[in-house]
Amino acid sequence: MTSLTAIRFIGGFAMAGNVPVNEYLSAKPDPIAPFADPVMSHMNDDHADSLTAIVKHYVGLPCTDPKMVSLDRLGMTIKANIELAGGGYGKIRVPFPRPANDRKDIKTILVEMTQASAITN
Repeated sequence: MTSLTAIRFIGGFAMAGNVPVNEYLSAKPDPIAPFADPVMSHMNDDHADSLTAIVKHYVGLPCTDPKMVSLDRLGMTIKANIELAGGGYGKIRVPFPRPANDRKDIKTILVEMTQASAITN
């Protein structure tokens, strides 16, 4: 293959579409990816209570048993037992108040979100 002519993204149930070749070729890796796993492990092991409060404060959903399952420069995805409409586990996307560009930004943003959540919960 010497050139890309088309890109089709298949992301799961009802998640498919075309990606313009020029956008694909100009895309850059997420700067948070190299250290996302250790940050997620730390938050899951030591700050589950903060994750519960963040989901309630920023998304408005009461939940239990939260686990951060993805982390990128724009936010995080939490898998938790949602305590509405009969309950059950689901994934909740929590956007950051601003993009993060490095590990220091992630720490600052998570601390700020934790503090804001503690005030209202």
